[in-house]
Amino acid sequence: MKKYLSIALAAAGVATALSAMTTPATAAGSLSTIQNRATGKCLVTVWDAATGAHTVTQGTCSTFNAAALWEATAINGPVQRLRNVALNKCLDTGSGNPPIYLSSCSSQDQGQQWAVGNPADPDWDVIESQYHSWSLVGWLDGTVGLVQDHYPLLKTDKAEWNHSLFS
Repeated sequence: MKKYLSIALAAAGVATALSAMTTPATAAGSLSTIQNRATGKCLVTVWDAATGAHTVTQGTCSTFNAAALWEATAINGPVQRLRNVALNKCLDTGSGNPPIYLSSCSSQDQGQQWAVGNPADPDWDVIESQYHSWSLVGWLDGTVGLVQDHYPLLKTDKAEWNHSLFS
């Protein structure tokens, strides 16, 4: 009887640990992947040996990959800050090159403020920088970028992202 009780308790502990890994959450916001509609790939961070820095690109969608997990923190209405879980850095944009990068999170950094929404399709969102009103796009080659006028791209789904993170 003791042996069966030990096995049952161990199995319950493993189930609890697995449940915590597949449904992560924090006090500030929920964690999720951000998937591009056109490519089916997710926003991820990768180490770029050529530049000696982490870059933002598209890759495999997996809640087991911290590089693909993001936390949304509401700033004001639809405006949110997006923090990468693996690096504890926020999605940022400015006038530099590359136009999208990661930096230390700051509520005062306008480049880290992203308006999220899409009245044309409630299942997919446009993510627009509050710094210069350009939209985040996922290109078919797996890179990401910003475009000034996202409306023509909506027909190709490159400027639309799965909004499960924001709901």
